[in-house]
Amino acid sequence: MAHQLHIAYSDKITGAALLAGGPYGCAKGDLDIALAECMTAQSELNISPFVQIAKQAEQQGTIASLENLKSQPVWVYHGKSDTRVGEWITKASADLYQALGATPTYIDSIDSGHGFPTESTGVTCNTTAEPHINHCQYDAAGELLTHLYGELKPKVVAQGKIHPIDQNQFINEGQENTLADTGYLYVPKSCAQGESCRVHIALHGCKQNEEALDKQYVENTGYNSWADNNRLVILYPQTKNSLSPLNPYGCWDWWGYTGADYQTRSGAQLSHIINMVEGLSQP
Repeated sequence: MAHQLHIAYSDKITGAALLAGGPYGCAKGDLDIALAECMTAQSELNISPFVQIAKQAEQQGTIASLENLKSQPVWVYHGKSDTRVGEWITKASADLYQALGATPTYIDSIDSGHGFPTESTGVTCNTTAEPHINHCQYDAAGELLTHLYGELKPKVVAQGKIHPIDQNQFINEGQENTLADTGYLYVPKSCAQGESCRVHIALHGCKQNEEALDKQYVENTGYNSWADNNRLVILYPQTKNSLSPLNPYGCWDWWGYTGADYQTRSGAQLSHIINMVEGLSQP
């Protein structure tokens, strides 16, 4: 989902970090393809079809100019023991970025399962198990934030506040709302007091929304510890589980359950997240 959001809105979002995600356009709007071809592969993927999908979307004006990607940082991560998403799938995302002119950094040296690796929190590093936060003695939040924003000041014990936000106010009229009622925003004291701060969007994975884990993803992935000293506001949008449309695990829409335009600027979830960022940035 972070991949789709970046490709569609690279004029507003200036970099991306992907953890075990497949390439833009992989699912082709089909759940069966998503669960098969976009989860496992026995060899390197041919990314030419995905390049064409992105370029066609650019020509149609449904995503931002792909030229933006050439100057933006991209960080792609795949755990060596990930049994959920195949290594060639994640590698294809990095390869696609490279084909589109970006210079991605690809990390595949950590022996983690399918999850968000942290220094000190979560399940055993090489397992794929809920809450999909893995204790790996590896600070993925710090690594990806440093790659996206440059050298950072040291992390500290988080002293800011986690604020609930009403996500319903950011839904476009006429579009189905597949977000939870409440999302979360971590705000350092300096930002709350009026200092200029950047916004980082932290998207949870499947089975990681509040409905599944309470606030574990918001509190335990390590982002907040880096936010205070570096004037970063961390936005944690939240999905909701549903059977209609079919999304029982609260995944973000990377296969089309919100509609055929799911990976474009008019896609419901992508536009709702952008609305959220822009709305929360207003004084």
